[in-house]
Amino acid sequence: MLYRRSFNAATVRSYWVRCCLMASLMNVALVADQLQTKYLNYLFEVGRGSYANLPELILAAVAIGFIVPVAGILAFGSIRPPRRLNAPRDAFRN
Repeated sequence: MLYRRSFNAATVRSYWVRCCLMASLMNVALVADQLQTKYLNYLFEVGRGSYANLPELILAAVAIGFIVPVAGILAFGSIRPPRRLNAPRDAFRN
């Protein structure tokens, strides 16, 4: 049996707001990654033929790549959105 979804303007608008929010957060993550690469290469200079700083650079990149997301999950992972008290039970059934 096929169900036809009924969309209202608020549902569609909230969907696009969430999509735009996720796209902007992805953009922020990409810029942060570029800045991380730039400053790690500035701190740990690795030139042609001289790879003395390479292990420290790799360890710093792996540590930052693991610690920052885990810290974000631990800091913001327990935040729950507020419950809607009067949510319709069959919002998408028609």
